[in-house]
Amino acid sequence: MTPTVMSHLEAIANLELQKVRERIERETQEKMQATSAMPRGGQLERAKLMIQLEGAEAMCFEYAQIWQNLLEEKNGGHLTRQNVNFILRKVRTVAAARKGSLMNPVHHRGLVSASGEIERRMHAVAARVTRDLELRIRRQEAFPPKRAAVMEAERPNINIAIHGAANVNLGTQVGTINAALTVISEQGESNQEVANALRELTDAVVQSQHLQEAEKQQTLEVIEEITKQAQSKPESRSLGKIKALVAGFHTLVAASNDLTALWSRYAPVIKNFFLPGAK
Repeated sequence: MTPTVMSHLEAIANLELQKVRERIERETQEKMQATSAMPRGGQLERAKLMIQLEGAEAMCFEYAQIWQNLLEEKNGGHLTRQNVNFILRKVRTVAAARKGSLMNPVHHRGLVSASGEIERRMHAVAARVTRDLELRIRRQEAFPPKRAAVMEAERPNINIAIHGAANVNLGTQVGTINAALTVISEQGESNQEVANALRELTDAVVQSQHLQEAEKQQTLEVIEEITKQAQSKPESRSLGKIKALVAGFHTLVAASNDLTALWSRYAPVIKNFFLPGAK
């Protein structure tokens, strides 16, 4: 997508978001006024927090819809995996901003459960948008247009031709891995290297001529579990499980010289991510 086209889409999206923000703020204010008859206390504060959260969620969902509509219109009715990742980044930015604002005590006045509720609801927003976009792009892949509507430059990094039930399973696994890698890469620049390593390994497994379909599924299951561990907070990771996954991967790809060589290249990157300084 050229910078000129991108700048036009950004301008349109920002104008649309401003309209959405004004409407949601107006609706939120009306709902807040309706709580004036409630007695003061925890119940009132919770009701106000729920109203604020509903507004924040609505803004995120509508912003995702704005970008979905714009990109589908640009592409002739279809989304690419690149588009999906782009939309998720945009939505997470808005969700993070809304979460930061809601964490201000002025919105919940010391309500004990407020921070946990805000964290959970804003995290759920990104999860729901991810699910909805994944469902939409899968439907579009299942029912492709008669003529190509997506430019070659915007094809996803991992593109699987689905010819049978086994390959449908591979597509599901790759979609899950892609979604997790998007989250990992956005957690900081230090995560880019491991995200790229896992993405290249995924692509290589899918394209391998040496692995049978069942072997590909098993290998992708290992990559999927590694991405789940990488996506988790360090204190929530299972180092024993990670070590077992890393050891098992080499065994699964032993039949492929290309995959073995690629694993030798990226294994240190993955090990160092989970166990810095370990050999």
